[in-house]
Amino acid sequence: MTDLTDSKPYTLNQSGQAAGFPSSNAFTNSTDATAGWQENKNVTNGNPSWVSVTFTGGSQVVRGYSISAMDYSGIGDQIAPTNWKFQAFNGFTWVTLDTRTGITFSAGQTRIFTTANNTAYSKYRLYITKTFSSTTTMGVAQIQLFQSVCLTGTVFQDGGNRDKVYNAATDAPLSSVTVSIVNETLGNVVASTTSNAAGVYTFTSAQVPSAGNFSVIVTPPAGKNFVTETTNLLNSTITLPSPEEESSSGAVLFDYYQNQQATFQAATNRMLFPGGNLDFGLMNATPAAALACGGTGSVGTNLITVANNGTFGTASGTWTTLHPHQRAFTVATSSLYSSIPAANTTYTFSNAQANPGSNNSGVLFNDGYYAVTSYLGTLSDLTDQPYMSSLVNTYIGTGWRKTFGATTGDMYDQFLAVNGPASTVTPFFQQSGIALTGGTGYSLSFFGKAANSYAQVVALGNISDAPVVATVTDNSGTVIASSSITLYAPSAYTQDRPETPWQFGNMSFVAPATGGPFTVSLTASSSALAGNDFYIDNITLTPCSFAVVLPLSITAFTATPDEAGNVRLAWNIANPETGTTVVEYSNNGSHFEPIATLSVQTGVNGYQYLHMHPDQQYNYYRLKMVNADGNIFYSDVQLVTFNGNTGNIVLYPNPAANVVYISGTVDISSIVVTNAAGQTILSKQTNHESNLSLNTSTWKQGCYFIKLIGRESTFLQRLVIAR
Repeated sequence: MTDLTDSKPYTLNQSGQAAGFPSSNAFTNSTDATAGWQENKNVTNGNPSWVSVTFTGGSQVVRGYSISAMDYSGIGDQIAPTNWKFQAFNGFTWVTLDTRTGITFSAGQTRIFTTANNTAYSKYRLYITKTFSSTTTMGVAQIQLFQSVCLTGTVFQDGGNRDKVYNAATDAPLSSVTVSIVNETLGNVVASTTSNAAGVYTFTSAQVPSAGNFSVIVTPPAGKNFVTETTNLLNSTITLPSPEEESSSGAVLFDYYQNQQATFQAATNRMLFPGGNLDFGLMNATPAAALACGGTGSVGTNLITVANNGTFGTASGTWTTLHPHQRAFTVATSSLYSSIPAANTTYTFSNAQANPGSNNSGVLFNDGYYAVTSYLGTLSDLTDQPYMSSLVNTYIGTGWRKTFGATTGDMYDQFLAVNGPASTVTPFFQQSGIALTGGTGYSLSFFGKAANSYAQVVALGNISDAPVVATVTDNSGTVIASSSITLYAPSAYTQDRPETPWQFGNMSFVAPATGGPFTVSLTASSSALAGNDFYIDNITLTPCSFAVVLPLSITAFTATPDEAGNVRLAWNIANPETGTTVVEYSNNGSHFEPIATLSVQTGVNGYQYLHMHPDQQYNYYRLKMVNADGNIFYSDVQLVTFNGNTGNIVLYPNPAANVVYISGTVDISSIVVTNAAGQTILSKQTNHESNLSLNTSTWKQGCYFIKLIGRESTFLQRLVIAR
């Protein structure tokens, strides 16, 4: 569907034109429907309006054409043509190739028409004999002449450059890949085909919709993802580089409407494709590495089971009116959304849209909602009316990132999407009734990713990172193991790509002999209004293939900052044997590097290391133990936070028994303490004292989170109570 007037030289002639509305306006590919060709006359059979195109470089075969109505002073539909002939000049007379009567347009609408012509002519004309209702004016916004009304292109394995055009030297054609035409906004498939052995697909003129708006999409096979970026996606109200404009499932939207405001919405029905084709490049999906205790082996048993209303695995969903082109976990043909209940031991879904009837009625419109889905994210090619305002909780249509799941790394791989709740009391995931073998080491792990896009980070200016806390409790509610991971908001547009790696959270523990059955919970530990949104995948509980040292061998591992900006690490080793301890450091909680290696001495229990001036706001530490047999064990992760806006806040001792001290709190106005279940156990004003102390003698053993709130920032520290 390449417009010949865009690539071939031509001249125009016309029956007449109004001042300021020459016929040349109708061949400019303008996005402004107030501009175009007008003629001030009562158009009749005896008094027609016509415009002719003469190709000066040689004869051309025209098999189709399009007409766009004006959107002008509220009369664009009234002055649009309704009866006309499309003709060609054979050197002696005008030959009628197509006749139309009773055609109606909406203001700004484009319609496509086809002919059976196979003869090359140098001269064509549109011969209009009636407008819809006007007796004074005829007006057309745009006219296109097509050599062929069809959509064709190549589906290929991208060679690595993400180029939108197929290159036989670097790319491999992909056969048997489904390509579809889908109407908007309902997402119904109106035509479908598959690529042939050369990777080529074609839609004929009979399959291409003649009016309205539609998308052409490629559905990547399992294990493949769409990666090329088209040039003609609908512009949103925020101008962003290509990662934000990446369309879902390889979709390209054809907008058959123009608008009075040229800057509001670009008309993408100009059919301007490189080489005249619409090519789709795919790449191999990359799943997250299989991780368990020690970093190798199977991911273990996924705690998300069919009994909990669906795994996070690779089951594809169905088309829905709520997310065109996106696949979601479904039951009874409805996508699953639910408010997090007050007490949930398994997921509870309701088959209802989160906020029906609103322009911003997305699947995760309200805090505290979640969905099990795949590839969820904002469709910026559908953000402008009259199509769909937004599909998720968004800021001007760009609020959430797309992502591929961690299991297989492709668009069918499901994950949990959470719109962070305003309260942190209720876990967003909780599985109870888990039987553990006493004295056996276990690894609890999960993958996470911040859901907010970089566009939202830029637009709002302050997107908080999303901390997630994992805990294991016994049947009395006592915490026997706890760990946290901070899911970082993107800091660049390139990090918004769906294939951006997931962050990995992991902790090891030894199950006590009594106290079961046990419960695993994941809680969002921040109630930030902006940024506490995230994705979670692959929550697994794996029996370790070796005896985990913590807490039986490594005891009292602490990381304490001092007022000089250093971090003092201290730990004890029960029953020490020959081996080494590697101190590992990370500034993001996911990638650790060794910073020191200490030999374990027989009979020596206590060890220390001083990390001089780490110079980071967030500092993560863990211990890697290597015994004489070469077995590797890891400690829990300790977090030390230095905050320049509130001074160097120091909390000690940690773990604590009956009292904990906090220094450097002169800029702190209030303190909030929550337990591992998210329940607030202490909230008070500080009066900006330089030093604070908390009586913890009545607190149960376990993990707590101390939030210190200042005028400019907030300090969060995890505290362990152990006696």
